[in-house]
Amino acid sequence: PGPHNLTCVSNKHPSVRGELGDARGAAAGAVRCPPGQCCIGIWNRSQALVQGCWGGEGAACPSATCA
Repeated sequence: PGPHNLTCVSNKHPSVRGELGDARGAAAGAVRCPPGQCCIGIWNRSQALVQGCWGGEGAACPSATCA
């Protein structure tokens, strides 16, 4: 149940945009998250600062790299 292989895409400049989808839409800067985790991004007006996975069981911090 639920989506698999969530992909966070942030390759737009200066306005970073994020998308959730499957691997078909993957582009430079994409981060794929395992099932059950959320793909998140934190950015300012010029660049992505943090991009990673944040999931379950009280996880407090996103990871910059995801498997």
